[in-house]
Amino acid sequence: MAIALFPLSEGETIGSNIGRYAEFVGIEFTIELRWRLFGYLCGSTTRLPGGIAHLAEQTRDYWAMSGEAIIKEHTEYLYATAFAPQQMREMIFQDMLRLPTGKGSPRFTGYKAAENIENFRYCEECLTEWREKGQTPYWRICHQLPGVCACIIHSTILKIAKKKYSRRSMDPTVKGLIDDADEFIVRNASFSEMRAVEDVAKRSAERRLVTDGAELSRRYSDLLKNAGLVGDDGRTKRATLISEWKAYFGAEYCRLTGMDDQRIENWLYRGTGFLRYGKIRHPFIFLAAESVLEHLVASRGSYVPGGRRNLEKARKYTSGGNCDVILNDRQKRGASHSDRANAIGLECTRVREAWFSLMQIEPPVRATRNAIFEKSGFPSSARRYRKSLILLAYLVETRESYLERVVYWLSIQASRQRIGSLDDAFQLVGLHPQNFTKEQRTRIRNFLSASQSWHDSRMGS
Repeated sequence: MAIALFPLSEGETIGSNIGRYAEFVGIEFTIELRWRLFGYLCGSTTRLPGGIAHLAEQTRDYWAMSGEAIIKEHTEYLYATAFAPQQMREMIFQDMLRLPTGKGSPRFTGYKAAENIENFRYCEECLTEWREKGQTPYWRICHQLPGVCACIIHSTILKIAKKKYSRRSMDPTVKGLIDDADEFIVRNASFSEMRAVEDVAKRSAERRLVTDGAELSRRYSDLLKNAGLVGDDGRTKRATLISEWKAYFGAEYCRLTGMDDQRIENWLYRGTGFLRYGKIRHPFIFLAAESVLEHLVASRGSYVPGGRRNLEKARKYTSGGNCDVILNDRQKRGASHSDRANAIGLECTRVREAWFSLMQIEPPVRATRNAIFEKSGFPSSARRYRKSLILLAYLVETRESYLERVVYWLSIQASRQRIGSLDDAFQLVGLHPQNFTKEQRTRIRNFLSASQSWHDSRMGS
C-alpha cells in the first residue's frame, strides 16, 4: 500500500520530506518508516541511498515521480558523480535504483565529507520567504552539499543548526531543529573570502557532467599555467599554489572544509584523474580548485604570488675584468636593475597586503588609491613603480563596488539583529541615504524588515 507522504518541494531532501510526514502523524523515530519506504534499513545520513525504485512505488500515489526523477532531483547523485566517468555514473545510478545486495558498493566509498560541519544548514532568507508564502520550511539539497556555506538564491551565508538529534533513528524537520542560538557557519571571513565561499556554492549547484578525463586534465594544466603557477622547468609552484589557495578562501573556510596542505597536494598530484581504486573522486576539491585558479587567471597582470616575498634577491652580475668599460657599465646597470626589481616586488606585496587589510575593516571603508598607499606605509616618493601602479589600478574600488559591498555587509548585520532601523543602518556606515541608488535603499529596507519579522515571530513562538 502506498504511503501518504507530502509532495516533495523543489530541491527538498528525501529525509526532509520523511521528517515532515513523521512530525505530522506523530512519529518520533523514523527507522520503521524508512524500512517500509526504501525496502531496507536506510539510515537518515545516507547520501546516496539504494532502493529508490521501491521508494517510487511506495509513494506513487502522492509523489507521482519515477525513480530516475527522484534520484536526479532529490538526492546528491548529480553532484556526487559530476566528475565520474560515464560507466561508473551509470553503475551508481543502477545501484541506487535497486535494493542493496548486502555486499556494499566500493564505488560509493570515495564520496565522503572531509568537512567539519556536522549538522543541517539553512538560509534565514529562505525561511522568511516560506513564512510569507505560508509554506512549510524544508531542508534544501543545495545547502547540505559538502563545502557549501552560502545560499546561492539570496547570496547569504548559511546558518548551522546546533540542536542534537539521533542520527540513526530520526529525520528532523527545520521547525524542530533550528534555534535562536544557531550561528552562521562562516563568521570571521573578509568580504573577498565570502565571495569565494559563495562561488563554490554556485559551482556545487551546477548540474555539470564531465566525461573526458584527458580534457579535464588539460583544463587544469592550462589554468595552472595561465595563473603563473608553472615554472620554466614545467614544474608546478607547489608552495605558491598552497599559499594562494589558502589566502583566497581564508583560514576559517579552509578549516571548516578540511582544505589543508595535504589535501591540496593530493589534488595537485592525483586530482586530474577521475578514478582511483574504483572510487568516486570527490567533487568539492575539483570545484574549489576551479574557483581559486580562475580567480588567479582573472587577476593575472596584477597578480603577485604570495610566495615571491620569500625568494632570495636576484643575483647581481659583476665583471671579471674581461669586458670593456661600456659593457661593464651595462652590467652595473643590470645590478641596479636587480635591486629595483626587488623594490618593485616589495612594493607590490605591500600594496596587496594593504588592500586585504582595508577589505576586512568594519564598517566597510572604500579602498581608494590614497587609502591603499596610506595603509601600505610607503612614502609618496616611493610610489612610482609602474607594476605597482598597474596592481593599484586593479585593486582600487569603484564607488559602485564599494556601495554594493556596504549593502552586503548591512544585510549580514541585519540578520544578526545588530541594526534597528534604516536610519541606524546609514548612521552605522557613515553614509547619506542619497549615496545609495533607489534599488539599493529598497533592498536595505527589505532585509531590515525581513530580519525584524523573523525576530518577532521567534519571540512570539
